[in-house]
Amino acid sequence: FGATPVVVTHAQSSEADWAVARQRGTDAEGMEIALQPEEAAGLLVAGKAGWLAIEQGGGDWDGHAWRAESLDGVTERGAAGALDLAETPAFLASLSSFRGLDAAQARVGDLDASGFSVRAQEDRSRDAEVFHMAESVGFLALTGEGILSAKRVEMPAVVAEFGTALVNQNEATIRLSHDFANPVAFALAPSERGGDPVVARLSEVEADEFSLRLQESSDRDGLHAWETVSWIVMEEGTWTLSDGTLL
Repeated sequence: FGATPVVVTHAQSSEADWAVARQRGTDAEGMEIALQPEEAAGLLVAGKAGWLAIEQGGGDWDGHAWRAESLDGVTERGAAGALDLAETPAFLASLSSFRGLDAAQARVGDLDASGFSVRAQEDRSRDAEVFHMAESVGFLALTGEGILSAKRVEMPAVVAEFGTALVNQNEATIRLSHDFANPVAFALAPSERGGDPVVARLSEVEADEFSLRLQESSDRDGLHAWETVSWIVMEEGTWTLSDGTLL
C-alpha cells in the first residue's frame, strides 16, 4: 500500500473456546496479529486469523457506497464516528491497536446513514473491571448487500459477498450466492441489544456457506439476545476495485 490501510481482523479458528483477533503496528507494509482468549484464560493462543486491508477513503463499489476509515480514542465509554451515506450500511469494525492488554472487541451502536457509536468491550470472565485504554478502530461500511467484484491482473472477478444477519447463541447457516475458491470470512461489531460481552464465532467456512453464532464469555449464562452482525466473505488475494482502490 502507498499509505497505512484500514485493516479489520477476525479469528477464523483458535485453540481457545473464546477468542478475538487483535492487531498492532499496522502500516503500509504489514501488521502484527494475535489471537487473544477471554481474560480468565490469560495468555495468547495459537490459531488462524483472517484480515482484510483496504485503502482509507470511500467511493462506489459495484453500485454500493463504501467508506473505510480509522477512528481513534475508542474506550469502554465509546466514541462517535460520521458516515454521510444514503442508507444504513453493513458495518464491519475491529480494534486496530493493542494498547489495552485485557481482551476486548468493538461493539457498535446507534448505526444509521449519518454515523455510529463504537466502544471497546472487555469480557468479565476474570473480574468485573471493564475499563479499557483508548484504542483505534478500523471500519468498513458498505450500503446494501450482495456480490462485489474487483480485478486481479486485469481479470474481473467476484471477490466478495456481504450482508447482515440476525443471530443469537444458536448456530445459524449463512448461505452465499457465489462459490468462493479460498474464502476468508468476517463477522464483526455485533449490535448492543444484549449488554453481556459476546463475540461472533465463525465455523464451517465453505465455498458457498458458513456458520455463525454469538458466544458469551464463560462467566455469563450463555444465552444472548438477538443481535445484528454484519458479515463479508472475501476471496483470498490482493485486488483492485473499479475506482483503483487497492484491497
